[in-house]
Parts: sequence; structure tokens; C-alpha cells
Amino acid sequence: MRVISSAANIAPIANAGPDQSITDDNADGVVTVTLDASASTDADGLIVDYIWREGTTILGTGSVINVPLAVGVHNILLQVNDNNGSGAQDAIVLTVNPGSAPPPPTTVPQGAISMTGTTVTQRGNDVTFSVILTNTGSTAITQAQLALTVSNGNLIKGLQPGAIIAVADIPVGGSVTHSWTGSADKEGSGNIAIEGLSNGVSIDTMLTSITVTK
Repeated sequence: MRVISSAANIAPIANAGPDQSITDDNADGVVTVTLDASASTDADGLIVDYIWREGTTILGTGSVINVPLAVGVHNILLQVNDNNGSGAQDAIVLTVNPGSAPPPPTTVPQGAISMTGTTVTQRGNDVTFSVILTNTGSTAITQAQLALTVSNGNLIKGLQPGAIIAVADIPVGGSVTHSWTGSADKEGSGNIAIEGLSNGVSIDTMLTSITVTK
């Protein structure tokens, strides 16, 4: 009689990877983490089951899974089973650290500049330019300023109140108007440049022409 003995099954070795410490970069309270058991081995067979658990909750099955984890400390257990019915376990600790919330988006003031007034006149006439800045954005225009310059400085004399003035803050949907006055002094043509600013930063400009005749 021949007796044939079979070697005892060698149990698999479970490898859940190293402990991990991860930061919740977008501060939404949850991070998707990759769990990788591909380093697990079985010397005399095949691993047929990979089961990931946290406490009594099954997080997923497979050698590699992606799982959302909340901020906090997570004790993860990996169970592997081979094709001969033997199993093994490995545990890791995953720490999800809270992140800093991103700063709120910066809202840039928006506005539209316009002007009414004299663009063609005779020498010696008084001139008036009314500049209007309208808030077309979603935030108040603070430290608002209006600017007006005439490129040919000889055309207009006594232009008041000056090149740039401060005006009241402009709420959303509101507008502010200010007027410059002077007198036509020389014949010729030039440009009138107007600008609206908030905190010293330009938010809109406009260029128009002026002609002084005899």
C-alpha cells in the first residue's frame, strides 16, 4: 500500500501597507484615501479575497480600493484569504488631519465711467464736464476717485477742481457724479481722459475729444 502525503497549506501574508497621515487640503471634512494590499503574498497558492474593515463596517473588497474617510483617526483591518481556505490579517492606522479653509475669493469692484459736457466750443466760452461712475459689480466701490485730464493743457484754463478728486463710496447699483469747470482758452483739438478708481486702482477709463474754435 502506498501512502501519499500532501504538504500542509502555507497561510498567506497580509500586507495593508504603512500607516498614513493625510491632510484634508480643501477643508471639506473628507479625504479619499487609497488602501493598497498588493504587497500581500501567498507562497503556495493564490489570494482570492481582500476585505477591508473599520470596526464592523466593510469599507470594500479588492487588493486596491479608494475609500472616503472623515477627519480623525481610523483603525483599518485587512483580511486576506487564499484558495486553500487559510487567512491572515494586517492592521494600519490612517490619520486624516483637518486642513485650513481656503480664503474667500476676492471680489474686484467693477464700474462704468461716462461723461457729459462740452466737446466742441468757441474760444472764451465756459466749459463743463460732468463725470459719472456707476457701480456695475457685486461689491461696493470704496475709496472711490474720479480723474479728468485734458491732453492739450493750453485748450482749457482754470480747470477745477483738479486732476483727481475723492468722492463718496458707491454702493452696488449706485453712481456718483462730479463736474469740472473751466474756460476755452486756445484754438485747437485735444483729448479728455476720464477714469474711475477704487483704492487707487483703475476700474474703468474713457477717452473723448474736445475742439475749441474761434
